[in-house]
Amino acid sequence: MAIAIPLLGKLSDIYGFKKIYLFGIFTFLIGSLLAAAASNIWVLISGRAI
Repeated sequence: MAIAIPLLGKLSDIYGFKKIYLFGIFTFLIGSLLAAAASNIWVLISGRAI
């Protein structure tokens, strides 16, 4: 969190808050869907890592 908040703040200043916010939501959804549809432990681990 100590690195992510200033980094995302700077990126939202450059690219706009809405784009960064939507990117975060999209990334979370992809990770959640990957973890939910996991057929083995490695897919589950990668989904949780995202």
